[in-house]
Amino acid sequence: MVDLREYYNKLYSEGKEKYWNDYSDSNQTLSGSRQFIIDLVKRKNLNPSSILDFGCGEGNFLNYFSKKANKIRVGIDFSSVAIEKAKSFYPKINFILGSEDKIEGTYDFVTSIGVIEHTDDPALHFKKLYIATNRKGHLFIVCPNHCNTRGIIWQTLSLLFDFPIFIG
Repeated sequence: MVDLREYYNKLYSEGKEKYWNDYSDSNQTLSGSRQFIIDLVKRKNLNPSSILDFGCGEGNFLNYFSKKANKIRVGIDFSSVAIEKAKSFYPKINFILGSEDKIEGTYDFVTSIGVIEHTDDPALHFKKLYIATNRKGHLFIVCPNHCNTRGIIWQTLSLLFDFPIFIG
């Protein structure tokens, strides 16, 4: 987990745009997965009053929800660099450095995008997020689709050479 934390600290220090295809357009502030969720929220006319984004990075996704009044917004990430940037970019949002043990309370809307595949215990991760979701709330957990070209290459390398599919 320490290696992964160092990797993400480096990634956020140097600029995530260098590393993720989702950010190939320099004007883009949200990944495709996050934009998909926002579009779904609009289509379903959801209006959550409290939001937890686990693995919030620099906080851009939570900032989208700041445009609507009376929102409780909490972001948790284990990258100290990402959390420092998030706090400086969006001081009105509550950003917390840590892991699942930092989750407190329940929320109408809980997201974890591109995180579960990096956890030591995916079942515990899911359980903590599920418990943090209000009874009539919404929980979105997004993980990579390995049925794309990159995923097929990773799976092949993993099977043939015991190559890790993720850094963890």
